[in-house]
Amino acid sequence: MAIGMPGPADILKAALPNLGVGEFEDLSLPLQDYPSIELLKKNQMTITGTGLKRRIAFEHQGTARHVDMFEPDAHGFKDVLREVTQALRITDAYYTVGDIELEEAGTNPEAIVNIARVREQGCNASILELQEADVWTFGPATSADTKTPMGIPYSILKDQGSVTGAGYGWEGAAPSGHAAGRFGQLHARHANWVEISTAWTRAQAIMRMKRMAYQTNFKTQIPNALPSTSTTAPQRGIYTNWTGLNELETLGEESGENKTKELAWWNGVFTFRGTEVMAIPTLDADTTNPVYFVDHSTFYYVVMRGFEMKRTIKPMFPDHLSTTVYKNAVWNTFCMALRRNGVMYT
Repeated sequence: MAIGMPGPADILKAALPNLGVGEFEDLSLPLQDYPSIELLKKNQMTITGTGLKRRIAFEHQGTARHVDMFEPDAHGFKDVLREVTQALRITDAYYTVGDIELEEAGTNPEAIVNIARVREQGCNASILELQEADVWTFGPATSADTKTPMGIPYSILKDQGSVTGAGYGWEGAAPSGHAAGRFGQLHARHANWVEISTAWTRAQAIMRMKRMAYQTNFKTQIPNALPSTSTTAPQRGIYTNWTGLNELETLGEESGENKTKELAWWNGVFTFRGTEVMAIPTLDADTTNPVYFVDHSTFYYVVMRGFEMKRTIKPMFPDHLSTTVYKNAVWNTFCMALRRNGVMYT
């Protein structure tokens, strides 16, 4: 039996796994950095199943004591472990290639690849833009929302009523709409540090950032000021919006050379104590101008195995002359140690 020549649709399917980068100027995305996408790619934890479970020791046995020489031992123990869980979320996008387009391209592989290449990159950009926004927004408004991923502001809460009077402290209360607490747990040590600043001054903003660094043991990763993507080195970054970055840069400039050593430029990068302060476009919508101290070694960027950016090709209904390509990412964020993270805002 004779073997038929591959048609346009066959060439499309064969080309999709190795499209490469398109030869065009892509202005579909903002020009600012997308730091969370790099972290999602390099620090991801790939799992099987639809969620992640971890056990966390929120407290210890508390059995240490001072005793007399012949004082009887006191025996007893308590369970110090709690199980926290995080379900995965689905992000998908699609694009369509019409059969008429393919027929016009004929069996010219280059023409078919050029059609798919532009739409594939546009599909990828759409997913990445949504994921970047997801990482920097709170996430589900209530625990009944099973679609929206949890972002960093879900893990690193602003004041929920625990620190309003003092203007600083540990926030471990349940966020609105999530009565069971973050990741289903409420505990005094299941909390992040909060600072509420009243002005962008050294006495306010810088003092509060210094105290937050002290409380969370947030230390600079010398000699590299940029957030590390190594799995062994500390992975710390400071993130704010344009207003926060501009205020801190202005404060550093007004303080004069060698007067505010906490704020400085290092090889073209603006830093607080040697750690880069990076502006996140998504946070520009937050009028409280938050400054997040994030220890990425405490965060899991969880992805279901085989669904990092899974591609599925499906012909549409018989009366529609087109082929649709779906791309899926099954993922979520999860923080194991809230106490090593904090937020300052105005």
